[in-house]
Amino acid sequence: MTAANEAVPAGVTQAMRDYLGAIDLLGDGEMAVTTQRIAHRLGVSCPSVTNMIKRLHGRGLVTHAPYHGVRLTETGMTIAELTIRRRHLLERYLIEKLGYGADGARIDAIRLERAVTGALETHIEAALSAPLAVSSGTPRLTAVVGPVDCSLIADDQHLA
Repeated sequence: MTAANEAVPAGVTQAMRDYLGAIDLLGDGEMAVTTQRIAHRLGVSCPSVTNMIKRLHGRGLVTHAPYHGVRLTETGMTIAELTIRRRHLLERYLIEKLGYGADGARIDAIRLERAVTGALETHIEAALSAPLAVSSGTPRLTAVVGPVDCSLIADDQHLA
C-alpha cells in the first residue's frame, strides 16, 4: 500500500472522497462552498449533499455553518488532494500513454479511480515521464483540463 492510500482513514468511502474532491475544487482549497454548487458539480440533489455533509462533518472532514457553506478540515483536505491527484494521474496516463482525448480521459478516469490499487497507482506514476505539477500544495494534472462531469456516475455511488 502506498503512502497515499495509508493517509485515507478507514471507513471513508469513494462517495465521500468524491464530495471532498468536489469541495476542494470548487472552493480552491480555501473558500466555503454552498450545497447548491456541490450538487451541481456532482449532479446530485441538494438533500443528498446535505446528508453527505452531515456524514463528512461527523467524521471531522468538513466544517459546516448553515447558510455559510462547507469548508474542508485539514484531514478532509488531505483526502481531497489524494483523490484529485489519483484522478489527474489517471487522466494524464490515458491522454499521454493511450491517446485519449481530454473529455474521454476525464470520464474514464472517474470510473477507473475506484478500482485503482496503490500498487497500480505507483506503476502508472512510474510509467509517466514527469511527476504531476503541484500548485498551492495540491497535485494537479499538468495539462489544462476543464471541470469534471460527474453526472455519468450513478447517484447510488455518491450515497454509498
